[in-house]
Amino acid sequence: MSKYLKNQKGYALVLTIILTMLFFILSGVLLVTYLGEFKSNRYLEERTKAIYLAEGGLEHALYLLENEEEPSSIEVELSSGYKYKINYLSQENQIEQIIVESQVQRGNKVFSVTLTAKLEEEKIINITTKTN
Repeated sequence: MSKYLKNQKGYALVLTIILTMLFFILSGVLLVTYLGEFKSNRYLEERTKAIYLAEGGLEHALYLLENEEEPSSIEVELSSGYKYKINYLSQENQIEQIIVESQVQRGNKVFSVTLTAKLEEEKIINITTKTN
């Protein structure tokens, strides 16, 4: 028995190497998971900004509709990378639809949202949202 106990030179080194490898493998897995979550959250954040920008553009379009006789299509850039475009579709001198296209650009990625509001007697009856 004492023969086995005396012949354990290097055992601590092997154990240390194995534990270090396990630590690095687990750290790598956690890092990959974290980076995936980070990218996903960033995408959702930019998409949410594009939706809010389109909703703000719709409010702007309704304001112009109430305060101008014949509102025209406009494009608004709030700051670098944040813009929206308002289009009015009319038939027989009555506006039937408002289309707001918003774009949020971050780096080389562009997040866009299109809101289409159907109107009857200058009141919204339906809003359709399309995201890219």
